[in-house]
Amino acid sequence: MKRENKLIFSFCFLIMLLIINAVSGSENYNQDNEFCNDPDGPMNYLESSYCEDANGIYYDSCEGNYVTEWQCRYYECFKAELTCFDIYGENYICEDGKCIEKVCVPNCEDKECGDDGCGGSCGECDSNEKCVDGTCEKIKNDFNWRWRIYYRLRFLRFLRRGHGFP
Repeated sequence: MKRENKLIFSFCFLIMLLIINAVSGSENYNQDNEFCNDPDGPMNYLESSYCEDANGIYYDSCEGNYVTEWQCRYYECFKAELTCFDIYGENYICEDGKCIEKVCVPNCEDKECGDDGCGGSCGECDSNEKCVDGTCEKIKNDFNWRWRIYYRLRFLRFLRRGHGFP
């Protein structure tokens, strides 16, 4: 009796799966024109392309740093939207429907020293100069430290000669 119940249950379960698959597949299955074309392939955010199905042609595009990639699924096009930052990292931006690596252009205009904005340098100052806002400025000699040392030494000599505090 148990074996018959298992067979009946298995048969009913199989029929149920076939019915569910047929019903859910009918939403995405284009019976008239069974084609979908995505030349750059699925989930390719580095190439700009299109997706074509029976309903039309959809082109990959950018909106801000979001890239819209059209892909084939069940003979129809669907869109996937992500930021290039989420996919490839902070050095990528969206341009012309694809993610491209940012090209850093050094900016040393009106600068003789300091950071160029790309991790490089616009130049260095001489040893007696320091970089202040992109300009080399001479270091002002501060002689106060010399006077402080001089007076401390004089005070120590004074104490050594026996003129200590009571």
